[in-house]
Amino acid sequence: MLIQYIKKQRKQLVVIILSLITTGFFLGYSRGDFTWTIMDQLEDNVYDLKVKVTASNEIDDRIVIIDIDEKSLAEVERWPWGRDKIASLVNQLFDYYFVAIIGFDIYFREPDESSGIRVLERLAVDDFSDIPEYQSKIVELSKDLDYDQMFVDSMLKGPAVLGYTFFTEGEAFSDLQGGVLPPAVLTADIFEDKNVHAPKASGYGVNLLKIQQAAVATGHTNRGLDEDGIARRVHMLMEYGGNYYEALSLAIARYMLVVDDIEPVYAYEDIEENQEINEIEGLRIGDHLIPVNVNLQALIPYREPGISYR
Repeated sequence: MLIQYIKKQRKQLVVIILSLITTGFFLGYSRGDFTWTIMDQLEDNVYDLKVKVTASNEIDDRIVIIDIDEKSLAEVERWPWGRDKIASLVNQLFDYYFVAIIGFDIYFREPDESSGIRVLERLAVDDFSDIPEYQSKIVELSKDLDYDQMFVDSMLKGPAVLGYTFFTEGEAFSDLQGGVLPPAVLTADIFEDKNVHAPKASGYGVNLLKIQQAAVATGHTNRGLDEDGIARRVHMLMEYGGNYYEALSLAIARYMLVVDDIEPVYAYEDIEENQEINEIEGLRIGDHLIPVNVNLQALIPYREPGISYR
């Protein structure tokens, strides 16, 4: 009897089984359990079209990008600039333009000795140690030639947020631990048993400690490129050593909004068992929700070349 029933329902069983396989496949893809290149490309193309159709053509004059471009390099000098010049730029931004905050996506990892002050100090210890006039002149010049301190003093005029970078397995310097890593914003247990796959770093490079201590906050500048070489997403959080570190943009936003905590928001707050099925929807900072995917990435609404960063 059962065999006859199965034979009669064979076609329906095939349809049901195929439907379950297809549903499981798409559920696994949406959860981030595996990647599917064709579907990823389709999603990216749809997103690009959406941005072009819906993005505003108005420029947000609250945010200004200071671009050190070819013209800047030609008029000032080749990169890297001495930190006396960076300090002068920061002083002008705070003293003349009265900016609310400055975010740096460039790094200051090594001491700036371009003024020659270290050479003069060595001469004061070695060759000219017995010349009082030289010794007194070095003391007099040290303040004017300590470009790092000049930069620190300029940062202390207003809030400045510094960027740094993480390295991942397979990259150059992947095991580098350069400098003192800033404190994590979320601890290891925050995403325990959750369907979250934050990118994991194996090393990092941060700023010179005295410069880093002059900043009100720090954030990483890592972002991922899609298969077509276009940057559509930024890693809002990256994992290192089991803890989570925020992006530069998130650090700036939290400071401006005067928000201490980052709160993960899930699709189903009332699910208590089997939390793995509970998808993360975003990161809440104060009254604002930043939508993210399971990789804790936020989409970037770049529009087109020439106005992408405005």
